[in-house]
Amino acid sequence: RLDGPSGCAAISGATAVSAAELLGVTKVGTSFSLLGQLQAGLTGVEAELKPGGRLAVVAYHSLEDRLVKQHFAVLVRGCICPPRMPVCTCGRKPSFKRVGPKLQRASEAEVEQNTRARSAILRIYERTEVS
Repeated sequence: RLDGPSGCAAISGATAVSAAELLGVTKVGTSFSLLGQLQAGLTGVEAELKPGGRLAVVAYHSLEDRLVKQHFAVLVRGCICPPRMPVCTCGRKPSFKRVGPKLQRASEAEVEQNTRARSAILRIYERTEVS
């Protein structure tokens, strides 16, 4: 189901606390608040998704897409050792893998039917076995 902020999959029973709430920002509906909710949602999905489960995220704004891309770049890479290290010493394995192309955009036919789809970017990730 893609009904959370920016199309983030919703998890029943999960509570998303926005970064704005954590920092005491009281303006509701600001982009900062929504990005915080998106980050919390991605972290929640990461914890709840079983191996083999897939997550599809639709971002409608470049800031949302950037947050999703950066969040999963670390999880897809796995290793967090400095680039100059000749051998991995951290032992971390990737917990997600990219499914399909890096990103997918709406086709021209879809944009003709729905102009709001022009800015939509779809990214799909699959949970891997985590040891």
